[in-house]
Amino acid sequence: MNPNFTIPRLPDPQRYTGTYLVQVPHGVAVGYLAGEVVTLLSIDAYRDAPVFRIHRVDDTGRVELIGVTVADLAGDDVLLFVNSDAEHAGTQFSTLRQLANADPLPIPVRAELIDLPGLSAPHAVCLLYPRHANTMVSDWLLRVGFDGGDQVLGGQEAASIRHQVTGSPVATMTLAAKMDETPRSREELLASVKEPLQR
Repeated sequence: MNPNFTIPRLPDPQRYTGTYLVQVPHGVAVGYLAGEVVTLLSIDAYRDAPVFRIHRVDDTGRVELIGVTVADLAGDDVLLFVNSDAEHAGTQFSTLRQLANADPLPIPVRAELIDLPGLSAPHAVCLLYPRHANTMVSDWLLRVGFDGGDQVLGGQEAASIRHQVTGSPVATMTLAAKMDETPRSREELLASVKEPLQR
């Protein structure tokens, strides 16, 4: 890292968990969203800028960083909590809302209550979120103690099953999150790129 790599003082460190730090020519900018990083790296002046995700912030404000690439930021992941009982699946769907309201996720996650015809457990709670957020979502599920199904499916298997669902979800919602995941435009990013705190 070059000598300009100094993380700016974060007024509310926990709020920045899950956001991105970019080492730009004039220093470091903190608080980017994944989509914003992809846009920023598409600009010639920032194409080779090192990027890190703020994985964790401890009680003292110390930041744990993980280096990432553009490939790490692309695509979505799926988790399926499959149930043999429709009522239990519906209860777990409602439980997710309550857990997120009490302890918001780092980023918004879409939740669906869906039917899976042809499977031995034909009902499921489905979570859809950006691939880069996999660890954050897993950590949150463990922290809040959510165990919403007879079986949990992830990765390519879960994505394939979800892709085969032809009907509309029984219900959908976006779980409460600490930070809005609406990326800014290219023009907005360029206008603020010299600001050490992007949020």
